[in-house]
Amino acid sequence: DRARQTAEAISPVFTVEEAVAEMSFGEWEGQSFRELVDAGDEQLMAVYRDGLDLPRGDTGERFADVIDRMARFLGSFQPSGRTLVVSHGAAIRALVGVISGRGIEIPDHLGVSDNTGVSHVALHEEGPLLVDYSVAPHLEPR
Repeated sequence: DRARQTAEAISPVFTVEEAVAEMSFGEWEGQSFRELVDAGDEQLMAVYRDGLDLPRGDTGERFADVIDRMARFLGSFQPSGRTLVVSHGAAIRALVGVISGRGIEIPDHLGVSDNTGVSHVALHEEGPLLVDYSVAPHLEPR
């Protein structure tokens, strides 16, 4: 998957942590958003037009499920020094929801990250701090 490829490009040594996997899109997996819209998928409309937090593609996760998963990950995360975590957009947005306390309403207040955008989280005794989100100068034309 893309996160594994990115990790491999950064370092030959890494650990796969299922807790930071992308949201499961169930029966929608492998289909583009445009394909689902063109097919008139009513559940897609209920989620993205009406704002209902339903299991994606009937059998996938709700955003609340990903928030819970990322909260458990953050609560158990024991980094050693500077640690790089490679993940996907919905999981990263869920982590921001946990850190900010906005939870499930974070999608309404946060842009979608560019692929390979970099976010920094500092872990302090008082709790995690989002330092920046989706920084991507490496994607700008030179």
